Amino acid sequence: MAMLNRCPKCNSELKLVADMQICYRCDYWTRKGTARLDFVLFNM
Repeated sequence: MAMLNRCPKCNSELKLVADMQICYRCDYWTRKGTARLDFVLFNM
C-alpha cells in the first residue's frame, strides 16, 4: 500500500504513529495509505 512521504499542506515529513500519518508542524493527519481530500477541497 502506498503512503504519503510529505505533508500535502506544508511539505514536512509525515510521521507514522500506529495506523495514522501525522504532520507535527501543521497538524495534518490521515490514515496510513490514504489522503484526506477535505484539505484539498476546502483550500482551493
